Amino acid sequence: MKQKLVATAFLIVAVLVAVVLGLTRSDQLSVRGLGEFLSKPVFDERVFLSGHLVQGTLCRVSDPCEVRFRISDRSGGDTGLPLGHTLSVSFPSCIAPRPLRDAPGVDVEVIVGGQVCATCHDFRASDVLARASSAAREPPSELDLDTLPDGFDDIPLCGR
Repeated sequence: MKQKLVATAFLIVAVLVAVVLGLTRSDQLSVRGLGEFLSKPVFDERVFLSGHLVQGTLCRVSDPCEVRFRISDRSGGDTGLPLGHTLSVSFPSCIAPRPLRDAPGVDVEVIVGGQVCATCHDFRASDVLARASSAAREPPSELDLDTLPDGFDDIPLCGR
């Protein structure tokens, strides 16, 4: 009788361990830093990357609608430090998040979700989240985020 109870308990524990390990598999999505990703890039798989918008790189293509920009693992801002690792991002959408704008003295933190194809040179984003902040952790008065449109007409055209 005791052997059956021990065997049943062992079986229950084994099933619970298998379920827990199955729920924590490594293929779950997590946000990776840009430097970490570029040191071991994953091609043709969906990933989320965090970085900072590189000032002066945000532009749009009208037909088809697309926003292009570069992200860096460090904020260039007013620190004068080199940017570090950078990655070109293209976001096929006619709508850009409001905080994704170039403005002097504003650091825009960006999380992009998408993939790098093995034959491409840029990151094809399907999701873009952005948060703008200044040194005072508030948007400057000339960048009123509530009045910016969700569209991208206020973003400059990309030069070809």
